[in-house]
Amino acid sequence: MEGIEQEDAQIRDEAAGWHVASASDEMDWEAFADWLERDPRHRDAYDSVALLDQEIEASRDAILTLIPANDVEEPEPAAGKPHRRRWWAGGGLALAACLALVAMPQQMPFGQHSSSSTYRTADAGRTIALRDGSSIALGGKSELVLADAGDSIRMTGGIAHFDIRHDPSRQMVIDTGSVQIRDIGTQFDLIVAPPHTTVAVSEGRLSVTPRDGSPIMLTAGHRLDLDEESGDATIRQAPTASVGSWRQGRLVYDNSPLALVAIDVGRYSGQRISVDPQIADLRMSGVLNIGDGSKLLSQVTALLPVRADTQGKTVRLVAAR
Repeated sequence: MEGIEQEDAQIRDEAAGWHVASASDEMDWEAFADWLERDPRHRDAYDSVALLDQEIEASRDAILTLIPANDVEEPEPAAGKPHRRRWWAGGGLALAACLALVAMPQQMPFGQHSSSSTYRTADAGRTIALRDGSSIALGGKSELVLADAGDSIRMTGGIAHFDIRHDPSRQMVIDTGSVQIRDIGTQFDLIVAPPHTTVAVSEGRLSVTPRDGSPIMLTAGHRLDLDEESGDATIRQAPTASVGSWRQGRLVYDNSPLALVAIDVGRYSGQRISVDPQIADLRMSGVLNIGDGSKLLSQVTALLPVRADTQGKTVRLVAAR
């Protein structure tokens, strides 16, 4: 029994090591894939470490309040660079926590807006502060138009995380051209990457109405994916910790279908990705590091038994031979 426990502890340590290494540009994805395939326990251990890491990140503020005030201060990171603290304890190097403190973009007071203001971002994002205390974290390569009254938003492309205060007297509407979002007093992600539109809710609930469709009530822990070409609107479960995780440079999945993962990877990699229908429901758990988007596909093929057939900017994911 003791030998089995030691072996399990070693596997956890190795999984933690691979998870830390995955954030590095020098990550050896082929060696990682070989390690995953060597023992079924390896994949389970890695998934557990990656998801635990994200859960702790989601609870970062609560955890920081428990840290004694006389802790030794770490030097502040350079502006714009992530600051991570890691604690390793028990069983050798079992992962206990990973916190990322990310510098937020400059905020613009709502009073400086004209009757309507257009926000466009390049590679870096920004935060837009509304006068009622609500906020919008606009990701890179994104665009939205905000009305001066704060009750009308047009998002034409990209990704944003909305933290909107509940106000029964206000009728806020967000329009993407393919959907309208109403009844807002919640936290949610909105991704506009034609022909796909995604809404994922981490707190509260909201109403999503597809163009020429009926309203859909979306509650916390759920994600709606709309394909304008096919007209399909699919509701899936989405861990609340995964909503907004892109702001820390991560994409988090817990038993998510490959078809959903491919949509996300396509947005960040700039490639049009399709999935062989035979593997579209293949499930994935784990955390992908976004970086500049160029290594997302290699992370997916390392985690799942799939390969990427690439032709120019078009990629098709098929079952690995």
